[in-house]
Amino acid sequence: MDNGNMEGPQVEMFASETNEKPGALWGCAALIVLSAFLFVRYAMFSAPALGAALSAALFYGACLTYLRFAGRKQSRASYGYLALCCLLALNFALFENAGIQYPLLALLLCLTAYWLITAAGSRRENALGGRAPEDFLRITVKIPFRAMGPVVGRMQSGLGQGKRGAVYGLVGLAASVPLLLIVGSLLMSADSRFEQILQGIARHVFVDDVVIVIFQLVLAALIAWYLLGALYGAAHALPVESAGEKRAWYLPTAISSVVLTLLCLLYALFCAVQVLNIAGFIRAAPRDASAYSQYARQGFFELCGVAVINLAVYLFVTLLTPRGAKVIHALLSALGVLTLLIIATACLKMGLYIGELGLTLLRVYTTWFMAVLFVVFCLLVAAQWARFPAARAIALFCAAAFIAMGLANVGGIVAGNNVSRYLTGSLPAFDMTQYDDFPYAAAPALSRLHAQTEDADLRLAIEDFAGQWLETTDTPLLAMSWQRARGENLLREIAGSSGK
Repeated sequence: MDNGNMEGPQVEMFASETNEKPGALWGCAALIVLSAFLFVRYAMFSAPALGAALSAALFYGACLTYLRFAGRKQSRASYGYLALCCLLALNFALFENAGIQYPLLALLLCLTAYWLITAAGSRRENALGGRAPEDFLRITVKIPFRAMGPVVGRMQSGLGQGKRGAVYGLVGLAASVPLLLIVGSLLMSADSRFEQILQGIARHVFVDDVVIVIFQLVLAALIAWYLLGALYGAAHALPVESAGEKRAWYLPTAISSVVLTLLCLLYALFCAVQVLNIAGFIRAAPRDASAYSQYARQGFFELCGVAVINLAVYLFVTLLTPRGAKVIHALLSALGVLTLLIIATACLKMGLYIGELGLTLLRVYTTWFMAVLFVVFCLLVAAQWARFPAARAIALFCAAAFIAMGLANVGGIVAGNNVSRYLTGSLPAFDMTQYDDFPYAAAPALSRLHAQTEDADLRLAIEDFAGQWLETTDTPLLAMSWQRARGENLLREIAGSSGK
């Protein structure tokens, strides 16, 4: 079928005949259902941990198995994206990563989606480029929902009459559960004796609330159906040729030039004032920690916001103005260089703040974010004068930087740095309050501080901290990480040394 001349939105089409056996699809479907249940239970209903990593491993295994049966060979790009996904999933099994768990999970889902369409060989382009958003939209919306019907039909075609009846029986059993719950609750309200009998059965059969478990199962089934549609559809999607639409220019060069010129003049004046202010502040060399705090906080997050706005302006102008205009290249380069100076100013302020008051998670994350923006703007400026796949380089760099941060054990670095500085005397006071956000990551450093400090009050505070976190309820294995298991043991040792 030739879809190249179709008007309106292009419709995803799938091959009517496939080579793989239906049994392969059923086996992969079972793995995907289990993966979806682990994802719902240990990523959506609790903080991502070992269960989330295991869910990802099962899904990747199911996809690779089915794609092999479907005759889809893996490319180096596919293995590269899969390696990034595995590293990102591994972080959930190793570290707690307080404050960035769900951003890491969101990145994992996005990378997984793009890996799947790459592994299935259904991308519109051979490499990551300008059509990546279109491919991402296809694999997350168009392909899964259009393939949810065909995948069910394909699975039914491989069933004999007896097997089909058994499957329909399981579907009927699952469909009857909500009805039984509603009727059972009404009957329990009508008779107290009957209520006691059902509650006794539930206590012996179910560990958790039965309603929550049933809801998780239903949600997992829907997610598994969606994922199976994405896998089947990506593996059998027919190529759709581009209509070759002509690019429309919405922003004349004159408008872009005026906007960029005014912004550059404003930023140049600001940077000149900042240079004078920083030189004067360093020359004054204030000893009071509050002076550092006030100076560093004054405008830091505003500067971060300005850098983000500049990135949006940069991309907007690049996408919507004609290429080849030298004045636009020059102004964009100037905007990029001035943004680099603004980022450097913000990082210098934060460096002064950290040098005086120590590390926190927020200080590390914001500094990391500004450092990533610094590299991104360097690549954008270079792309104005040199031809290279800047979009691909920026995307891969940001993904790698995010994965590296997840695997860096930021909480442990924060606590370890603060403890080392406190023990050497370069940090005047040690604040225990921030470690409530990442107690297990901080446990090794706090254990070292508890063993080496001579401050009896601080030792007592650490022991109280350890006892507080050991009073929490037991956590299932799949909701644990290596860091949490190790941290609990260290906190138990601290509390045990005090006899608590």
